[in-house]
Amino acid sequence: HDTNMMTLGRLLNLTYLKDHLPDYASYVSFELHEINDSFIVQIWFQPTLNESRIELDIPGCPKPCIFSQLSQLVPRVTTGQWKAKCSGPDPLVDTRCTLYGSMSGTLVVFIILILGVLLSVLWSCLAYRNRYNRLSDPERHKLLN
Repeated sequence: HDTNMMTLGRLLNLTYLKDHLPDYASYVSFELHEINDSFIVQIWFQPTLNESRIELDIPGCPKPCIFSQLSQLVPRVTTGQWKAKCSGPDPLVDTRCTLYGSMSGTLVVFIILILGVLLSVLWSCLAYRNRYNRLSDPERHKLLN
C-alpha cells in the first residue's frame, strides 16, 4: 500500500507523499463533495494511527479544488501505456544480450588491435634481422675465389 500512496503522490505532485515512505497504517482518502452544483475534491492523509489526518494541498489546483480542474492536472493515459509503465521492461527483450553483445564486440576489436600490434612488431624485427644479415661483413667474405 505504501508504493501505491507514493505513486499517487507523484502523479498529483503531492510533496509529502512523493518524497516520504508512508508509515504503517497510514492512508490517503479522496473526498468528493457537491457544493452549489460543482464537485469539490479534497485529499486527506493520515500519517499514523494516533495522529489526526491532514488535508493535502494539490499543486496547480486552488482551494477548493474543483474536480474538472483536478482532472486537467492528471495526464490522460491509455490502458496500453499504463500497462507498459507498470509491467516494466518486456520480458522478451533481454538487456543482458545487448550488454554482452556490445562487450564481446569491444573485446573482439581489442584483440584484433593487439594482434595487429604484435604482428607489426614481429615483422619489423624480422626485417631488421634480414637487413643485418645482408650487411657486408669482411669476416664473411671468402679469402680465395
